[in-house]
Amino acid sequence: MRCSHFLNYDSYSYFDEDYFQRGELKGTVYRNYLEASKSSPVYREIAQAIIEVFRPRRVLEVGCATGIVVKYLNDNGVEAYGIDVSSWAVKNAEHRNVILCPADCLPFADKYFDLVFSCHSLEHIPDPALDSSIKEMTRVCSCFQFHTLPMVGVKPYVGETKAVINGLRKDPTHYQLHDYEWWVSKFMEYGNEELKTFIAFKYDNETYELTNGQIILKKKGVVDCSTVLKRIIDWNRNSYEQRAGYVGSISFKGFSLSARKILHFTKRSWQDLDLRFEQGYDIKDKQINVLIIAEGGPCTLRLAFCRENGSDKFGNVREQIFNVRPGVNWYRFEGSAFNLLRGNRDLTQFNRMLLGGECSENTRLEVFVFDNFGKSLL
Repeated sequence: MRCSHFLNYDSYSYFDEDYFQRGELKGTVYRNYLEASKSSPVYREIAQAIIEVFRPRRVLEVGCATGIVVKYLNDNGVEAYGIDVSSWAVKNAEHRNVILCPADCLPFADKYFDLVFSCHSLEHIPDPALDSSIKEMTRVCSCFQFHTLPMVGVKPYVGETKAVINGLRKDPTHYQLHDYEWWVSKFMEYGNEELKTFIAFKYDNETYELTNGQIILKKKGVVDCSTVLKRIIDWNRNSYEQRAGYVGSISFKGFSLSARKILHFTKRSWQDLDLRFEQGYDIKDKQINVLIIAEGGPCTLRLAFCRENGSDKFGNVREQIFNVRPGVNWYRFEGSAFNLLRGNRDLTQFNRMLLGGECSENTRLEVFVFDNFGKSLL
């Protein structure tokens, strides 16, 4: 199968062998994509999530490159197709259902697919083709769309907007650099509705780029999404548990994140974990890691180290304040970067740690705190 539409956008020729195999020449993160995509557990996990959450019969991946996810889906009984504008990628395709075709001219019937998805592809669509591409993806989709992509203002793409965009445009084919609300609004123009949820990935990188930068949509007015939402909750709960152990093992040479605490906010109020160190704890020259798995609404938390001076329970206090969103949250704080709240600038011999804050009602936080030597502080 081949799209009859002429690939007339000059940028499409940019996606050549160098782009995928020697990305440093093209401003991309790809290195030896042919082998790396086969060995990476991320693509298998994406395919598994699609199967378990959406349970589709037919899937279309937009911007599939060589189609490694398309292969995994077909291997597991899903009729999956992929399209890409890179002649080199299609020539090296992992499955026969990978087609040379742009997203604005899809050679499929209306509502042919249960799910249309993409993984870091939509940002590459040129301006003249964007609206027609979203219209086409919606036309061939009967139920759900699931897209991951870099979004301005969503971790790790946070900071001064101009600087974030300039950084992303090291790859000159990053045309569509927008925030989450912009993307949702654009898809809604063509008959889609936002599902305010996300799918967590165990093998995501340490900035949770894949988990954070998502849009999940359904066809407006025709799809009951309650079952899918329940499956997402089950998938995420399992991913959270596995992610904690995975992060610990890859980052801290086998250290297992077994020590954890639970904060459960049944109503909007301040809660604290108040923990004491038997021996004084130094944060100087240390990196403090906070991993929080959140279910419920967003919240603002504070992590503080305190040293009691005689009768003064808070003689010396250093703190960090940070925001937590539903899902997996990972923070790394240099000990020297903790803000001085009161006392002196000494970073040693702290004997208390406070972690807490104010959260929305019915919010549950699973908390891990450990330093760069693998020592749990809980």
